[in-house]
Amino acid sequence: MKRTKGELLSNTKGVKNSKFVQNNTLKIEYENGTTAIRLHNTDIIIFNGTNFILNSGGWRTSTTKDRINTFTPARISQKKGLWYLRDGNLFYDNCIINSEGHLISKPVKVNEDKIKKIKKQITDYCNLITKDNLPFPNSGDC
Repeated sequence: MKRTKGELLSNTKGVKNSKFVQNNTLKIEYENGTTAIRLHNTDIIIFNGTNFILNSGGWRTSTTKDRINTFTPARISQKKGLWYLRDGNLFYDNCIINSEGHLISKPVKVNEDKIKKIKKQITDYCNLITKDNLPFPNSGDC
């Protein structure tokens, strides 16, 4: 559903100028001199003239990734559900990249063993919940 500029800018202060650049996406010039790309209600990119601050707002969608790739040199790719920057570093909200797309804020490390252990625990738990061993509702349930 396409949203209006007013909806996208609701509760936003200090806007000098704004314009649509893609569907549900605004380019915003703030009075403090920064520029942002806003997708829905999240400034997914903030540009201060030198560096880019990237923020998915928790929405790791193909549209968010596309907008970041379109308006920055980040070139995010995805592997096993995780986002990576062009230099192989893990993407995380509020990471800072330079004009060449390289991470300049502190990198985050992925603990592959921990991820595998958690996935196994989730799989084991899901396997326990079968049609035959689901608890039946009783009078104590709402």
